Amino acid sequence: MKQIPLCNDLCILFANPIYLMAMLGLTTLQFSAAGLQFWTIAYMQVVLNFNALEAQSIFIGVMLAAMIPGVILGSTSSDYFGGYSGRGLRNALSLCVFYGFCASVFSIWLSTTFEKQRFITLLWLFFFSGAAIMPIANGIIVGCVPKEVQNSGSALYVVMQNAIGLSVAPELAGKIMEHYPDKKEGMIAGYSMLLYGGPLLTLLFLVARLIVRKQMKRMRNSLKSPRADAHGTAHPASQLEA
Repeated sequence: MKQIPLCNDLCILFANPIYLMAMLGLTTLQFSAAGLQFWTIAYMQVVLNFNALEAQSIFIGVMLAAMIPGVILGSTSSDYFGGYSGRGLRNALSLCVFYGFCASVFSIWLSTTFEKQRFITLLWLFFFSGAAIMPIANGIIVGCVPKEVQNSGSALYVVMQNAIGLSVAPELAGKIMEHYPDKKEGMIAGYSMLLYGGPLLTLLFLVARLIVRKQMKRMRNSLKSPRADAHGTAHPASQLEA
C-alpha cells in the first residue's frame, strides 16, 4: 500500500514534542495578538474613554513602536546565543520562556489597569515582548524538525495560526462580551480573556525547554556508556549537539 507523503510528514511532526510545544506556543501568541488588534481600539473608547481618533492614532503608534524593535531584539538575541537549532535550541527556548514571562506579567497587569497612560505603556511592553518571541519561535519550528519535513511543519503552523489564532480570537472575545448586559463590563471580560494567553504560551515554551534538557541529559549518559560507543548507536537527541 502506497503511503501518502503528507501523512508521513504529519506523523513525524506530531511525534516531535519540541515542535508541538513551539507551534502551540506561537499559535497562542497569535491568538492573543489577533484578538487584541481587533478589540483594543474599541476597548480604549468604551473602558478608558478615549475618543475614536485618539484611540486609533495611539494604537497604531504603539504597534509600530513595539513590533519592529521587538522582532529585531528577538532575532538579534537568538543569533547571539547560537541560533535556533543544534546547540542553540535550548538557548532559543530559554529566550522564549523569558520573553513569554515578561509578556505574561505585562498582560496580567494590563487586565487590571484602567489609567490611560499606564495602559498605553503596558500595551507597548506586552506587544514588544510578544514580538521578540515571534522570530525565535518561527526559527525553532523550522530548526527542530528534519529538513525533509520543514515545509510541512511551516504549513501546519500557518493552518493553526489562521484556524485558531487569527479567526477564533476576535469571535470568541465578542461572544464573551455579549453575555454581559453592561457593555463596559463585557468589554473588560472579553479583553481580559485575550490577555491571559501570555501565561499559557510561557508554560508551553517552558515544557519544550524541559524536554530539551531531558533529551540532552539522556544523550550525554548514552555517550558515556561503553556499550553505546561500541555499537556506534546515535541517540535521537544528537541533533541537539549538532
